[in-house]
Amino acid sequence: MTERDNLRLILEEDMKVNFGRVLGPGGRLKEPLFKFLYLLRHLYALYTKKDKSFKDRIEFGIYKKLFSFYSRRFCLDISYKTSIGKGLRLPHPMGIVIHGKASLGDYCTIMQQVTIGNRSEKSKNDLPVIESNVYIGAGAKILGSCTLGTGCVIGANAVVIHDIPEHSVAAGVPARIISRGATRRD
Repeated sequence: MTERDNLRLILEEDMKVNFGRVLGPGGRLKEPLFKFLYLLRHLYALYTKKDKSFKDRIEFGIYKKLFSFYSRRFCLDISYKTSIGKGLRLPHPMGIVIHGKASLGDYCTIMQQVTIGNRSEKSKNDLPVIESNVYIGAGAKILGSCTLGTGCVIGANAVVIHDIPEHSVAAGVPARIISRGATRRD
């Protein structure tokens, strides 16, 4: 499978989880969120590419300008350097901040006003790892070197500073586990 095919499959998964279907050619152009995700995925692919041709560098510059426009439009601060798995779902894409070195797994759902980053400027590498199928509620803050296990649910306005095990529900400030063995339903 070529790099281009892999990128196409990731974008199709993003479309399915955000719009419920793979958008046709006309629908893609009408959805600003699709444009943002398209640019995010292409910039990451170009950023991680080993041998960049002249065409790749020109494309990167153009995509970066457009990405900046859509980031401001949605009030998003998601770095194109962030490692994000397929099927990223942003139901209300406003005010989300994700550090460039944070890591997100497949099929994560991130609600509005979520911050994922380090605790202070001194701790540049203390960043969260978010595994697959995690739901992060509105206004939640995931700070420092913590891991959110597969299938976690983080409640609205929770502040997570410690690891959360798989299939757990966490809420509060600071976040505590309020349920274990939960299954996520969207």
